[in-house]
Amino acid sequence: MANRVYLSSTAFTHLPTDAEFDDFSRHSGAEYEAKASVPLFWMCLFAAGDIRQVPANAEDGGRAYPYLLCAKEDALRRLHALSAPMAAVMNEERHELYEDWLHRVENEPYSNLLVRTIELDWMCEDGELEADLRQTIQDLDHLRDHGKFHLSPAMRNITGLIYGDNLNVYPGPAFAGFFSGAENWPPRLTPPPPAAPPPSRPRWMFWKR
Repeated sequence: MANRVYLSSTAFTHLPTDAEFDDFSRHSGAEYEAKASVPLFWMCLFAAGDIRQVPANAEDGGRAYPYLLCAKEDALRRLHALSAPMAAVMNEERHELYEDWLHRVENEPYSNLLVRTIELDWMCEDGELEADLRQTIQDLDHLRDHGKFHLSPAMRNITGLIYGDNLNVYPGPAFAGFFSGAENWPPRLTPPPPAAPPPSRPRWMFWKR
């Protein structure tokens, strides 16, 4: 089974502990889920300063690992700033999905956005996940500031966009994950990904090689 990553709208200002999880569930809004990736539109929410650290737990042998947390207000500002650059590198159908994502975030009732990444960290070496998150954010900053899009190896690892720089070959869930509620969102979009195997896969998808 693919390792899962979750994005939530929440009142929490930190990653909930196991003991806090029931309270977290009561004070969170929509939840989105992705398989073995942090989808591209999720990454557009965050800046480098939003990469937080869970400290190592010596009692159970756990190591430190990164997660993502930001204020919704800051995330919306970033989404708006990236809208025009995104429109320049994807077709109208996919940019409409980006705008739909922006409006969904805007309508969330809670003030923070949280991405829980522990299942990705399980599949990589110490420090690799944080390095790839930082590089992906840097790549998106470059798109915003210079209008140039390139899927670096780090961005491919993080987002799972492994079929090359042409964003118009990817289905809807590749950009936005899946809404975990009853609603069937996002649409899959057309055309589907190419049938040929990709040149490389994220390191946490090694079991599909």
